[in-house]
Amino acid sequence: KLQFLYLIEQVLSCVCVRPPPARTMRSQLALLALCGVAASFDLLVGSAGCDVTDTVCVPPPAVDLVTTVRAEGGQLTRGADLSAGKGPGWVVKSAGRAYVALGGESALAAYTVHEGALSPLGGKMPTGGVGPAFFSLSHDRAHAFVANYGGCDNCTKPDGSVSVMRVAPSGAMGAVTQNVPHHGHSVNPDRQLCAHVHSVYPHPDPAVPVVYACDLGLDTITTYKFDAGKEALSQVAVASASRPGAGPRHMAFHPLGHVAYVLEEMGNAVAVYDIDAADGRLTFRKAVATTAVTGGKAAEVVVLGGQGGAPILLYASNRGDCDACNSVQAFEVHPATGDLAPRAATATRRFPRGIEPYYDAAAGVQLLFVASQGEGYLTQYRVGRDGALAKEAELGGLNTPATIAFL
Repeated sequence: KLQFLYLIEQVLSCVCVRPPPARTMRSQLALLALCGVAASFDLLVGSAGCDVTDTVCVPPPAVDLVTTVRAEGGQLTRGADLSAGKGPGWVVKSAGRAYVALGGESALAAYTVHEGALSPLGGKMPTGGVGPAFFSLSHDRAHAFVANYGGCDNCTKPDGSVSVMRVAPSGAMGAVTQNVPHHGHSVNPDRQLCAHVHSVYPHPDPAVPVVYACDLGLDTITTYKFDAGKEALSQVAVASASRPGAGPRHMAFHPLGHVAYVLEEMGNAVAVYDIDAADGRLTFRKAVATTAVTGGKAAEVVVLGGQGGAPILLYASNRGDCDACNSVQAFEVHPATGDLAPRAATATRRFPRGIEPYYDAAAGVQLLFVASQGEGYLTQYRVGRDGALAKEAELGGLNTPATIAFL
């Protein structure tokens, strides 16, 4: 009875940011749930150096780091730093393994994960292309699909490409089974003199053997069919960006899998595409601006699937070399049509390159984490039903953080 009264007293005084300590483990868990505070968990943060358009960012001496971060009780605590290699600009976690794309070495590396610590698993494996900026895993985790960005932003070569790589049963990276080059250019002489494959995604339905490749340099999204037996891709269709020069960068999908959302970096927009149920090809519907501020560029897009009865939300981050350029824009997603309705915009620290959602089912808490590359901060926000973001915790001193994965 006394323990129950103590719990009620603490709940009534709880500010739901940093709950007071409870007297037993059971009452602590109950307090966390009643206060709506997410349980503790670990994150992995990759670094990418300073953005070429950021005139203020000063790269730290040890820029090529992957850092673990502990989120607990409304606080973020820095853990171990891992010197993974050159340019660890994209990280992925899957089934007790962590994977890192090393853009400066044109390779992928795998690690085992145990209690927040990473240990190398096999060696670094070349991707078959230049400058991997992104990769994803097949639904069965037997293959990796790699977006090789190619040469520098204003170079005419080498072109970007898409690679298929084996993943061993142990989780170690295997050899390249296919490399598909992209060729061509688009209208922006500063960014689109050659192909720049920026991301590659499997179709959200494991039963549909389709892969999408966003090419910033060509203003295209290519639909490929994946033959797991042959370990190879074959082209199905090519969709264009919403306009020339828009620069498709990343993608997200409606929870029902019938709509795709393509973040256009230079166009500062989310382009909405219908997904054909027969072969997965994309048909452009409309584009919605991510910001009204000129001079910046979009960076990342994620969809929150409406857990706990909340609305389905889409978030897009905007970055640039002006204070007003840096923000995260929320959209409410229509549960049936997938149409986007703008909601709250939240100002962030400089160059919010990476954003990643986390949902704690036990506490009923939806969080969004933002990696601000230009200032070296990781920020934890609580997501409101209307899409508004409330800052809960922040960790500075990170090495140009650009990408986030949950361990």
